[in-house]
Amino acid sequence: MRRSPSSRLPPAEISPLSGSARHAAVALILWGETGELLLIRRAEDPRDPWSGHMALPGGRHEKKDGDLVTTAIRETAEEVGITLRAEDSLGALPRVRARSRAKIEPLEVTPFVFRLSGERPLTILNHEVAEVLWFRFSEITAPERKTEFSLVHEGKTLRLPAIQVNEHKIWGLTYGILSSLLSFLPSDDEY
Repeated sequence: MRRSPSSRLPPAEISPLSGSARHAAVALILWGETGELLLIRRAEDPRDPWSGHMALPGGRHEKKDGDLVTTAIRETAEEVGITLRAEDSLGALPRVRARSRAKIEPLEVTPFVFRLSGERPLTILNHEVAEVLWFRFSEITAPERKTEFSLVHEGKTLRLPAIQVNEHKIWGLTYGILSSLLSFLPSDDEY
């Protein structure tokens, strides 16, 4: 029997922590009976440290948001045109520190898990997003999808864990967040 991840998610930390770190929130959007997950491919932009990467919709916290779940909802609407509601949230995953080009950034990211039902939501992309993709959980979790991503940093080649789905490679922050989500799902879940 399939169980919802909501029973296993930790209590949500929805407020930004004080301190020198900036805060951001992303949305893991689960849809439908087959457990599809929305991912985006970021637009190419030389000013963006995550340019062209596979990612989750989301972005930096703004004071007007009040809390981080509101940040995830606002950023998702801006980037892909999907209207989320706080009551669609199943909870938050543990915060993670962002990295860019193998350096730790002063940015803490809180991932929120949302479940949507009904018709698959239509998407409207803004300039930050090149593509929206829906992947079945079984595509992401299949053992044969595990691979590596090679990153050259300061003359050394780093081999990082990744997931290959068709021509798309999921690695880095997004890979870490997906791994965190999977750790809260029952092992017999059929996503």
